[in-house]
Amino acid sequence: MVFRDSDTSVLISCETGAYGTRVTPAKDVGLVQNITMTERNTLEKVNVVGARNASTLSAGKYDATGSIETIFQHGRLLAYAVGTVAHSNSSTPDILHTFAEADNLSSFSLQNGHSGSTSVGMEYYGCKVNQLTIALEQGGQLTQRAEILAKTSSNNAVATAVSISSLTTLPAWSAELKEGGTTVAKVRTFEWTINNNLIPTGAVGARLIQQAVEGNRDYTMRVSLAFENRTQYSNFLGGNYPSTGNPTANAYVLNCSRGTLATNWRQLYISTSNCLYESASTPVTYGGVTYQDFDVIGLSGTTGNVYTYDNLTSATW
Repeated sequence: MVFRDSDTSVLISCETGAYGTRVTPAKDVGLVQNITMTERNTLEKVNVVGARNASTLSAGKYDATGSIETIFQHGRLLAYAVGTVAHSNSSTPDILHTFAEADNLSSFSLQNGHSGSTSVGMEYYGCKVNQLTIALEQGGQLTQRAEILAKTSSNNAVATAVSISSLTTLPAWSAELKEGGTTVAKVRTFEWTINNNLIPTGAVGARLIQQAVEGNRDYTMRVSLAFENRTQYSNFLGGNYPSTGNPTANAYVLNCSRGTLATNWRQLYISTSNCLYESASTPVTYGGVTYQDFDVIGLSGTTGNVYTYDNLTSATW
């Protein structure tokens, strides 16, 4: 019988040994909406003078990348994207998780398992988060999309059973977006992205990458809002006209929260400092509301400015 989405189990666990050394994937990543793993043998056709057809095919560098999109419940993937996480139980049963930048990111083992009349346990080792996007859309749930890079993989006849978290999600109505301390009104969509610009580094004598080196770290945002005043557009220009220098930079804060602290508090808080508008667009179409779309670049890091609340202890993280 063919596999269905309901037969799929997506789990991860932090690797503690040498890069790419397997550990048993055992932790969920949120409510998975889709996952795509792509692998390439990077075949090289070897041609020869005297023949139109290739003489041989040679396997080149093994390449494995993937994309995981989930409804956000906790910050496990966020920790792999930002760097480190510290846990505080001062408001139990609610646990505070504070994230901080790190120059060297942890790797994890990933299972993309399928179980039916037979089982296929596709596993990937040496996984790192190259890019993570936190996204909101009116009428929807807070989501996250992780783009990952892996060192190697295995094809097993056993798949670990699925683990689906029961943690409360964060709907769009639980969110507030602020720029420079002022609420941004009538937001249609918002995206916050951290890009680690990983550099897959190979070596002579090996088909697998030997290390995924952290490149320059970038923070970008995209926001679309109903056009009713000139506040954001003025911030983009730096006034009524394009400024002669840099416009004033502001902090962008995304705060999603619900519940009661020390009872059932759930929260994601992200503050990115020194943000400037990169571009502005105002498309007008017949029969609809006019929106303005902005691309934003953050110049400062997030150390101490990103945290979540849930009921995951450090032992179960």
